[in-house]
Amino acid sequence: MGSVYLGLKRYGLILAGLLLVALLVVTPADALEWTTRTVDSSGDVGRYTSLALDNNGYPHISYRDATKSDLKYAAWNGTAWTNQTVDSVGSVGEYTSLALNSSGYPCISYYDATNSNLKYAAWNGTAWTNQTVDSVGDVGWYTSLALDNNGYPRISYHDTTNGDLKYAAWSGTAWSTQTIDSVGSVGAHSSLSLNSSDFPCISYYDGTNTDLKYAAWSGSVWTIQTVDSGVSVVGTYTSLALDSSGNPRISYYDGTNTDLKYAAWSGTAWSTQTIDSTGDVGKYTSLALDHSGNPCISYYDGTNTDLKYAAWSGTAWSTQTIDSVGSVGLYTSLALDSSDNPGISYYDTTKWDLKYTKGVAVNAGFTAAPTSGASPLAVSFSDTSTGTPTAWTWYFGNGGVSAIQSPVHTYTTAGTYTVYLTAKDSFTSNTTVQIGYITVTDSGSSAVVSGFTGSPMSGTAPLTVTFTDTSTNTPSSWNWNFGSYSVADGGVSTVRNPSHTYASAGTYTVTLNAQNANGGDTSARTGYITVSSTGGDSGSGSGSGSSGSSSSGGSDSDSGGSSPSSGSGSYGTVNANVGGGSAVDTVTVTGTGVNGVIVTGRQQDTLPPGVPPVDPNAYQYIEITPARFGSITGATISFAVPVSWLEEHGLTTGDVSMNRYHEGAWTSLPTTFFGVNNGVASYSAQSPGFSLFAITPKKNGAQAGTASASCPVIQPASCPVCPGPVAGSLLASSGAPAVCETAAPQAPAVPDTGSPLTTGAIIGVSGIGLISGGMLVRRWWIRRQNPALFRQYD
Repeated sequence: MGSVYLGLKRYGLILAGLLLVALLVVTPADALEWTTRTVDSSGDVGRYTSLALDNNGYPHISYRDATKSDLKYAAWNGTAWTNQTVDSVGSVGEYTSLALNSSGYPCISYYDATNSNLKYAAWNGTAWTNQTVDSVGDVGWYTSLALDNNGYPRISYHDTTNGDLKYAAWSGTAWSTQTIDSVGSVGAHSSLSLNSSDFPCISYYDGTNTDLKYAAWSGSVWTIQTVDSGVSVVGTYTSLALDSSGNPRISYYDGTNTDLKYAAWSGTAWSTQTIDSTGDVGKYTSLALDHSGNPCISYYDGTNTDLKYAAWSGTAWSTQTIDSVGSVGLYTSLALDSSDNPGISYYDTTKWDLKYTKGVAVNAGFTAAPTSGASPLAVSFSDTSTGTPTAWTWYFGNGGVSAIQSPVHTYTTAGTYTVYLTAKDSFTSNTTVQIGYITVTDSGSSAVVSGFTGSPMSGTAPLTVTFTDTSTNTPSSWNWNFGSYSVADGGVSTVRNPSHTYASAGTYTVTLNAQNANGGDTSARTGYITVSSTGGDSGSGSGSGSSGSSSSGGSDSDSGGSSPSSGSGSYGTVNANVGGGSAVDTVTVTGTGVNGVIVTGRQQDTLPPGVPPVDPNAYQYIEITPARFGSITGATISFAVPVSWLEEHGLTTGDVSMNRYHEGAWTSLPTTFFGVNNGVASYSAQSPGFSLFAITPKKNGAQAGTASASCPVIQPASCPVCPGPVAGSLLASSGAPAVCETAAPQAPAVPDTGSPLTTGAIIGVSGIGLISGGMLVRRWWIRRQNPALFRQYD
C-alpha cells in the first residue's frame, strides 16, 4: 500500500507542476519574525497535528503518518528535531491531541481507526504506554486532551455511532466515560479546557442544528448553551481557551459565510464577531490567549491555500499570512511560549510534510559610546534589542567577539570598524549590522586625504597614462580603478604611481582609494581620461560603466572574442542588469557589439550531466547566459549572499569565491568583497566569459568534483549547523571556539533525524489542465485516506 501511495503522491505532484522543498524562511510580519522549518518529510506526514511547548519554549508535536497509518511524535531539543513512532498497530493516529505533564513528558489522545476506539498514549521516561479508553461503538473522533492538577488525563471526543459528545477521565486507577450531549448529532470538532477547579469545559459542533455549542461542568451538573447559530453551518473547527476568570473564548468557522469567527462569554452573555472574511477562511482554527488575555488564532485560508494568523492587540485585530509556499496551513495547532511568542504546527499539502513555524518579536539593536576617538578607544555597547532575547553574539570588526549582553570593547588600532549583533531566543535569532560604526585614529595622527594626477589625459589608442599619487598624510596602501574593466586589461592596481595603457577609444573615470593606519579616503575623477581611435573616433559614452552605450579598452580574451582591430564592431564595456532571480544582479561586460547585451542568470537546482559538484557547501549554482552581443572578452560579475549563510558555515566576508566551469574543470575566479547592507554581503568576480558558475566558500576541505555523502550539493543548509557563536564568522577572527547550546530533552530520546534547516527550491509550472488533474488526484487520495474530511463536518 505504501508504494502505491507514494506513486500517487509523485504522480499528483508532477501533474500539479508544483515541486517545492522545505526551507528556512524568515519573513517579517508586523512586529514578528517567523522562522519556518520542516519537521518530518518521510512520506505523507503531518495531518492531525497537535502542539505543546515545554518550559524552554521547545515545540512537541503529535501527528499522523498517513503513509504507514501510524501515530508519530516530534520534539525539538534546542538544536534538532527528533521523531519517533508512538503506535503502529493497525491504522491509528487520526484526531491527535497532545499535552505535556509536569515532567515535560508527552501524553496523546487519538483515534484507532482499525478498531474504531479512543486510545491514549503516554511517555513514562523510558517507554510509551498505550491504552484503549473507550471501545463501545465507533468512538474517538475529534479528541481533545487536557491534564488536571494531578497530571491525570481528561478527553472530550465524538461518538460516531450514536452521534454524541462524550467525555473520559482517568481516576489514577481506571477510566470512566460519560455522555455529555446526545440531542441530535453532536460532539464533532470538540475542544476541551479545564478551569482552575479542574472542571471540564467543551466547545463543539451541533450537526443537527448546524450550531456552535458549549458545555461546562459545574461540579454537579453539565450546562449546555448554544453560542452561535447560522442559517446553514456555523461552529465547525472549534478551539476553546479559558481566560484568567475562567470565561470561555472560542474560535470557529462560519460555513455559511466562509469566515473566521470568535466568541467570548462576558459572564452573562455571549458576544460573537467576524475576524477574517477575505475569501474562504477560518477552517482548522487553533486559539490561545496571551498573558493579557488577548486572543491569538492560527487558521487556514482555503481561497489562497495559505497559513494565516490573527491577533487581538487590545484595540483591534490584525491578520497575517505566515506561509504561502504551495498549499499549506491545514490542521493548525497554536501555542504561546512564556514570552507570548506564537508557535504553529501544520500540514503542508503540496509536499505532504509536517511543518512548524515560530513568530518572535526579537529584533536586534544596539547603541555605543563613544563611536570615535583616538586609540586605545574603549567603547561601551548597549543592547537595545526588543522582545526577549536570551543570548547575544557581538562581532566588533577587529576580530573581537563577546557573548555579554552589553559589553565594553577596546580598539587598540586605528581604523573604521563595522559592528554586528545577533540576538536570539531558544529557537530563532535576529542580526543587525552598523557599517563603519566605530572610527579610531592614532593620537596626534591624521587619516589620508587622497588625490592624484594623470599624464597625458588624452590621446589616441593605445594610450599609456602615468598616474601620480598626491595624497596627503602618508598613505601606506593604494587601490586604483582606471575605469577599464577587461580581465586581460588589468584595469586596477595597488602600486602607488602606476602606468596604465588604454587599448581602445572611450572616456574613462579614474578612482583612487588611499589608506593609512588612521583611515582612508577615496577620490574620483569623472571622464578624466579621453582616448580617441586611430582614425579620430573619440568613442562614445563613459568608461565608468554608467551608460549602456559606454566603451572602454581591453587587449586580450580567452573566449575567442575579437580584438579591437578585428573589424567585428566597436569594442566597449557596458553594465547589464541580470534577470532570472539568481544571486547575480549585474554584470559589466567587455567585448565587441555589446551595447544591446541582455544577460540572464538562472539558479541551477540540478547540475548538467557530467558536471561534478564543486563544493558540498555551495551557496548557489548559476548558469549565466548573454544574448544580443557580438563577442565577449570579459565580465565583472556582481553578486550577493546573505550574512546568515556566512554565519551558518563559519565564514568571514572574505571567505567567498565565485567559480567558473569551463572546458571540463572548475576554476576559482578573482573575487572581491565590497560590504554588507541589510544583512547581505556584496561581491564581484572577474571572469573571461560566461558559462556555469558556483558561489562557494573559499575555505573548504572538499575537492572539486566531490560531495558530502550526507549533504546534497544543491541543498547545503540541510547539513546540521551550530546555532551558537561561530569563531571567525563575519568580521571576527579571534579564534574563539564555536559554542553550541544544548538542553536536556524533555521528551523521549529518539534517533536524531538531522538539522531542521533545509534549503533549496525546485519550481515547475504546467498547464492549467495538468494542475487541475494533479489537484483531483491529490483530493481523491486525501478523501480515500481521510473520509472524515469529506463528511458533513467539513
